[in-house]
Amino acid sequence: MTRIVKITALGLILSIPAFFLFLKPFENQLRTPYHSLDQLMEDLNIPSNSFTKDTVVIVFFNSECDLCQQEFRELTKYRDSLSKVDLQVISNESEEKALDFLVQFGFSNSYQRTDPEKVVEVITGGIPQIFIYTSGNLYRHFEGITEVGEIMELLP
Repeated sequence: MTRIVKITALGLILSIPAFFLFLKPFENQLRTPYHSLDQLMEDLNIPSNSFTKDTVVIVFFNSECDLCQQEFRELTKYRDSLSKVDLQVISNESEEKALDFLVQFGFSNSYQRTDPEKVVEVITGGIPQIFIYTSGNLYRHFEGITEVGEIMELLP
């Protein structure tokens, strides 16, 4: 019995390096969030000179995502506070589908048109994602469901 335990333990120890070698091909897919608003907008083919306020909040979403629907329900409660920032919403789906969703929550005016395939290429990770930029630099990044009140506390 002791011999079986030793062999099993040795096998587990020897398999650890193989596990990390397995992860190596996925390394390039793990990208840090965009630290520069200009770079993010350039990669998405969106003109960044259209922003008029110092703070820009970008929300990446998909209308079929339950977490995104929940996040937008919460965002509607803070509509007045959000008027103090440039709010931009970007989807990885067709413009028609995205706008149908945004009309329900009153955010269709914040929609940024871009190629959905480009969004999938540029924005890695899950949805929703929220980026807060101040003076063109990344201030905070949230992925997944985030308490909107927590986000609002960070805004001017």
